[in-house]
Amino acid sequence: MASYRDVVIKGDPKAIKGFLGAFVAVKRIKHGVVFVEDHAIDGGYVKRLVHGTRDYEHIIVSTVHHKSLISAIKRANNIDIEIVSDQKIKRASFEFKFETFSRKVAGNLRRLYRNPPAGIRIIDPVVKEEFDPSAKGVELYSPTHHYQLKGKATAVGDVEALIKLQQRFHDHEFIDVKDIQIEHR
Repeated sequence: MASYRDVVIKGDPKAIKGFLGAFVAVKRIKHGVVFVEDHAIDGGYVKRLVHGTRDYEHIIVSTVHHKSLISAIKRANNIDIEIVSDQKIKRASFEFKFETFSRKVAGNLRRLYRNPPAGIRIIDPVVKEEFDPSAKGVELYSPTHHYQLKGKATAVGDVEALIKLQQRFHDHEFIDVKDIQIEHR
């Protein structure tokens, strides 16, 4: 699993994005630089630091690219940008919950949380499956159902893999997904 740093850069956001875009293009980086504002990531303290101001960009950068990015920013004397926060990410995670009254959908949900993508672990699962034979044949919007699967868990792991999984879960109508939480060392 890759490790990441949580970096806040002060300066004109257009200049920062242009600089980072050029950095990524020159270095031919396909993965490892993430703009927090483009994803459902709760930056915690860092988010509060930059909230309400347009003079900051919050990114998550892989440690593979971190040193060269920091060096490039320090050498960029023709652009007014500076690093105001640079923290190692200890853990990234998001919580999710799900509920369905369909056994077919339940099977799909089980596969999703039992077989996470590489770099992700599903922890603290609480899953409850109920059968009510007396409700068999009752319509979909009834207060009782013949079958119900509901649960919750936390996905933990690689930041970029979590972003992809979170987007996949977000697109699933039976899964409610929370923002990715970032914990620092």
